Amino acid sequence: MYGYAYVGHGVAGLSQVIGVSLTSETELIQKVQDGLSFTALEELGKKLNLSQAAFLEVLDLSRSTYHRRKEEGRLTASESDLIVRIAQVVAHTEEVFEPTEAAQEWLTTPISALLGKTPLQFSATERGANYVHIILSNLEAGNFFA
Repeated sequence: MYGYAYVGHGVAGLSQVIGVSLTSETELIQKVQDGLSFTALEELGKKLNLSQAAFLEVLDLSRSTYHRRKEEGRLTASESDLIVRIAQVVAHTEEVFEPTEAAQEWLTTPISALLGKTPLQFSATERGANYVHIILSNLEAGNFFA
């Protein structure tokens, strides 16, 4: 499981989820290291259609940090990395379920294979997100164990 990397449609699908224009993986890496703009967080929040409280819980971000980042206009590298990780899970889910309510429902429904957590909650760590990608890849292949 370790080292699984979801590539999917590359940075194109990711660009749509976080609203950041990207042309290559190296450009994405540089933007993450520099810290994404706050708008990437806002775009992901809109895409997930969660309440602000639920969204901040997924990100493990306090309201005060959220407002501070909004004022600064930029996220830290680690916050940016988390945004990208979750956005990749969202993009992969939309590929599997098509961009419909089914994708949103799957992302926010507790799953026994994820210890009763939602795919969004499980994606808070790199290993958890990797496992969610594996489940999605199995679903794409017709293995409906999750």
